[in-house]
Amino acid sequence: MWYVYVNHVHNRALVHHESCGEVNKTLATAKDPRGYWIGPVESKDLALVIARATGKLTADYCEKCRAEPK
Repeated sequence: MWYVYVNHVHNRALVHHESCGEVNKTLATAKDPRGYWIGPVESKDLALVIARATGKLTADYCEKCRAEPK
């Protein structure tokens, strides 16, 4: 599964795989003033479409998750 983190501070939306440490570390935080999570999303491609639809300046894959299979 995939997740999108929408970050207001850095004006970006990044796609993360469920195995990513960022997902495990911050998804458990119920209230995060810096942003919010969307997901789970079934596919890597759909997660990127969702990230782009947020309107943030940057919409991309997390550097650690970029190589993960679809």
